[in-house]
Amino acid sequence: ILIFFGIKAIDKVQLGGLILLFVSLVALFVKGGSQIDFSQLIFESNPSFFLLPFGVVLFSLWGVSLVPEAEEVLKEKSNYLKKIIPFAVILPMIVYLLFIVLILGLSGNETPPDALSFLNKSLGANLTYLILSMAIITTFTSFIALGLTLKKMLWHDLKINEKLSWAIASFVPISLYFLGIKDFIQVIGFVGGIMLAIDGIIVSLIYKKLSSLSVRFIVYPVILILVLGVFSEIISFFLCK
Repeated sequence: ILIFFGIKAIDKVQLGGLILLFVSLVALFVKGGSQIDFSQLIFESNPSFFLLPFGVVLFSLWGVSLVPEAEEVLKEKSNYLKKIIPFAVILPMIVYLLFIVLILGLSGNETPPDALSFLNKSLGANLTYLILSMAIITTFTSFIALGLTLKKMLWHDLKINEKLSWAIASFVPISLYFLGIKDFIQVIGFVGGIMLAIDGIIVSLIYKKLSSLSVRFIVYPVILILVLGVFSEIISFFLCK
C-alpha cells in the first residue's frame, strides 16, 4: 500500500522507523556494552569465506537508488543534497562498525548469519524482542523505499503500466521468498556483489561522462574494484557450496 501511494506516504514511515532503530541501538549498546569481550574480535575463519563479505558489505552500504527519492523529498531544497549524502554514507558506516564490534564481542565465532538470534542468552528476552523488532522495522523500511524505486524504474524508464509496475515491485520479492530463495547471506551477497556492483559500474561510467578530465581518473580504480568484486562473489559462491 505504501509503495502504491508513493514517497509522501513512505517518508513518514521511514522517519518513524529510523527513530525506533536508534532507540533500539542505544538500548542494545547500554545493555550489552559491558559484556563485550574484545578478545573475540579477532578469530580464525574458514579461508573459503575470505571473499564472502564483499557483496554483503556493498549491499549494506548501497544507497544510490535512494538519491532520487531524497531529492523528491527535499523538493525546492534539493541543493542540500550534496551536503546530506556524505552524512548518509559516513553515519551508517559508523553505526555498522559499532554494531559489528558489539555483536562479535558478545558472540565471536558463535555469531549466526542473522547476527541477532543468539541475543536471548546474552541480553534477556525483553531486549531481544526489541532488537528483533528493530530488525523487522529496518528490513521493512528498506523494502518499501527500494520497492518504490523499482516501481518508478519499471513505470518511467521501461514504460510499464503503473499498477503493473507496483505489483511487480511489491509481490515478486515476496513470491521468491515463499518459493524458497531465503538464505540470508546468499541473497544479499548475490544482490550486493553482482547486481549492485554492476549498478555501480554503470553509475561510474555516467560520472565519467559528466565529470571534468581532472577527476575522471577516480572512475577507473572504482570500476576495477567492482569488476573484481563481481568475480570474487561468483568464486565465493561456488567455494561455499
